[in-house]
Amino acid sequence: MNYNLKNTFKRIRGIKFYKSQVILGYDNGELFVDSNKISDDVDTVSSSLRIYLHYLFFDKNDISCVYDFDTKIVIQTGDFRVYTESIVDNEFLGTYGGLFINGKYSWHTGKYDFDKKKILMDFPLLQDVPIICFLGVNDLIVSPKQMTLSYYDLKKNGYLWQTDLSGRKYLDIWQEEKEVKIQRIIGIYENQLLVVFSNDELISLDTNTGEVLWETKDFIKINLPDRRSISQFRFVYWHIENGKMYQLDGNVYYSIDLYSQKVEILWKDEKQENFITITHKTYTTEYIYFTGSYNQLLQPHLVGVFNRKLLKVEWVHDINLSIDPKMGYPPSLNQPPQVSENKLYVLDTGGTLHIFEKAQNA
Repeated sequence: MNYNLKNTFKRIRGIKFYKSQVILGYDNGELFVDSNKISDDVDTVSSSLRIYLHYLFFDKNDISCVYDFDTKIVIQTGDFRVYTESIVDNEFLGTYGGLFINGKYSWHTGKYDFDKKKILMDFPLLQDVPIICFLGVNDLIVSPKQMTLSYYDLKKNGYLWQTDLSGRKYLDIWQEEKEVKIQRIIGIYENQLLVVFSNDELISLDTNTGEVLWETKDFIKINLPDRRSISQFRFVYWHIENGKMYQLDGNVYYSIDLYSQKVEILWKDEKQENFITITHKTYTTEYIYFTGSYNQLLQPHLVGVFNRKLLKVEWVHDINLSIDPKMGYPPSLNQPPQVSENKLYVLDTGGTLHIFEKAQNA
């Protein structure tokens, strides 16, 4: 496999794909779908552009908007924000409000009807929950508030269970004792709710009861003692397949069995010099497209392709970016590559989009 650099575009802040259409956000706030401009004054950072089903979500001057790829119409939903995959029968789950009351923001959770363009329902029990993860499974919501995980049934408008996960402590890199926090909800596999803690540990809860099924302890020390990376669990690009979680991180590719918790090392870069440190990843069935560096450098400057079947890096390219006069240092590749058909799209922090095309004989 081999890719060749075919083109570059300047002043890009964000890029997404919908089928064969390319969504580009420019640094002046213009948002394009292919060559058609759909809006100005948009927060065009990639993380602010969200696609689900045939909808593109974005913010225009702090007003939430939805673009329908089918009708090519932009609808403004005001301060109603949809954060994750949460559309059921053309109804959006989201949060709205954000009123500053008694020294804190008060948020509401509700349903928004895209056709009627109005909020249908409010869920008062979910007010003031700082982080809500809409998992889109049977209209259920997982909401972490501090260290209490709650599973909420929107149809019954009530909590199924709440589990207090507080009391866990760990020593940070300076050997100072800290309280464990919820870092991220990965998602659900069958009856397991998978969560990452701030101390680089995993926990699994039963989605029916909230009972802790299992949790790791000293995961890195026990399972990856010789890994050469600083990014473990900090960039949670997990791929869940056939009862296992797969992770390509730093110089190691491994899996965790969600039933037995057995860890299997599938590949390691054993080189003592010029070993690859992989950080940002896009998983597909056969390949993992990544950005990274050599020898644990903090700024990713490599783009590459890892073959999941053959368990090897098939292609790697050093973009070798020069110093940006505006920043005073070279841009880095702090986003995962995006893949569309036979092309790789890599956006650097200086706003240049690098487009690689797969060689015909590759």
